[in-house]
Amino acid sequence: MPRKPPAFPALVMGLGGPIAVEVVDKLTDEDGGHCWGIWHPPQRKVRIEKHPSRDHMWATLYHELTHAALDDSGLANLLTEPQQEAICDAFATARMRERFG
Repeated sequence: MPRKPPAFPALVMGLGGPIAVEVVDKLTDEDGGHCWGIWHPPQRKVRIEKHPSRDHMWATLYHELTHAALDDSGLANLLTEPQQEAICDAFATARMRERFG
């Protein structure tokens, strides 16, 4: 039976140290387009837009934390943006399945 998502965290530990998590009403990317989440490396912060679904917020958080892990490990330097997005989506999907069934 699927488990209910826990309360959303304000801070998580990443490979390179703590990562602040901020939930916001509306989020746009660098080009002004709508996005569900974004990783800010200089501030070590992930921003997640509020969604009607808590599951969607968790999947977005896992996606953005994978970006953080790729940056912290140096692997992001070896990957194109489409490759990074595919890896982040794959890890987010795997984490959702492992955590919530």
